[in-house]
Amino acid sequence: MRIAPLALLSLITVSASTAVAQSSAYPISANFLLDAHPHHPSLSAWNNAGGRYTLTTIVTGAVLRGYLYPGKDAKAPSILVFNGAAVGVNDEDSLYRRLAAMGPTVVAYDARGTGFSTGNADVPLLRNDALRIFDNMASLRAQHKVVVYGFALGSALAAYVASQRPVAALMLAAPIASAAEELRVYAGLFGQPYLSAVPSPEAARDLDVAGMVAQSKAPLLVIQSPDDTLIPLAQAREVFAAGTASKQLVQVSAPTLGEMMLKPASLHAIQTLLAGLSQDTVAR
Repeated sequence: MRIAPLALLSLITVSASTAVAQSSAYPISANFLLDAHPHHPSLSAWNNAGGRYTLTTIVTGAVLRGYLYPGKDAKAPSILVFNGAAVGVNDEDSLYRRLAAMGPTVVAYDARGTGFSTGNADVPLLRNDALRIFDNMASLRAQHKVVVYGFALGSALAAYVASQRPVAALMLAAPIASAAEELRVYAGLFGQPYLSAVPSPEAARDLDVAGMVAQSKAPLLVIQSPDDTLIPLAQAREVFAAGTASKQLVQVSAPTLGEMMLKPASLHAIQTLLAGLSQDTVAR
C-alpha cells in the first residue's frame, strides 16, 4: 500500500526528454502522486458483506462508491477515511473493521477514477469530492462529530477538509508535508524526469498539508514509520509542528504503510484520541 512510483510518468505535463534538452525546470501537477493505471475491479466485488454496507454519492463527472461500517458505540464520533493513491476500499477492509470495532461508524470511498468509482482521477476534483462526502456525512449524522483520517495522498484530502470544515479531529498517517518536499524525494529515489521538475502553483496549493493543518483547530494525530523512504519521517514532523491544537506524533516502525496502520501502537493512539473527544465540543 504505497503511492505508485514509476507508473506516474504519463501524468507529467512536459516530456522528460524535452525538459532535459532544455536544461530547465518544468511544472508538474499534483497528479504526479496518482497511479496512471488504476485498477478497476468488477462491481460484483462491491457488496454488503459481514456488516458493511455499500454507499453511493453522485458528484460532478463521477459516481463515487464506498462502504459504511456501523459502529457499536452510539455516542462515538464517526470516522471518514481518505485512502492513499491507487488503494481501493476492498484493500482496506481489515483496517475499516478494526476502526469500527473501537465503536465509531466508519465511512470510506474509492476516489474518482479508481476502484469502484467512475470519472477521471484529478487532485483538485478529489478535493471537491472530499468536501461533498464530508458534508453529506455530517448532515446525515447531525448528532455525531466526524473525524477525518487520511494516509499518504489521502492526508492532503483529510487536511483540506479539516481546513474548511469543523471536524472533530484530524488523523494523518504518512502525511506529505508539501509538494516541493515530496518531489525532491521522488527526484532522489527515481531520478529523471523528477530532477527537472518543480511543483505547479496548483500542486503547491493542493499538497500543502502542513499549511492546511495550520488552518485547522482540530486535535491532531500524526502516525509515521521511521522506515518510510517514500514519505520520510521529517515530513510527518513538519506536519505535526504545524498543528495548532492538542496534538500527538506517534512513530511506529513497519515495513509498509498498511502494516503500520494496523500496528497495536497506531490503533491504540487512535482509540485514545477517540475516547478523549467530548460529545459537546466541535473543533474548528
